[in-house]
Amino acid sequence: MSRDERLPVVDYDQISIETLQQVIMRLNHDELRQLSAYESEHADRPLVKRILEARMAQLESVV
Repeated sequence: MSRDERLPVVDYDQISIETLQQVIMRLNHDELRQLSAYESEHADRPLVKRILEARMAQLESVV
């Protein structure tokens, strides 16, 4: 995934962890997977990856 590719969160690379935690609550599983892949390929921040994984797990448990 290139940096030019549109992400489901505007200014993803610049938002705080606190804002990210709020924003991801309205994303679907595919959008979360897209962010997770982008995060792994770029900043690769362990805390952000855990937050994204936890939200994906929440969505999976509802289905």
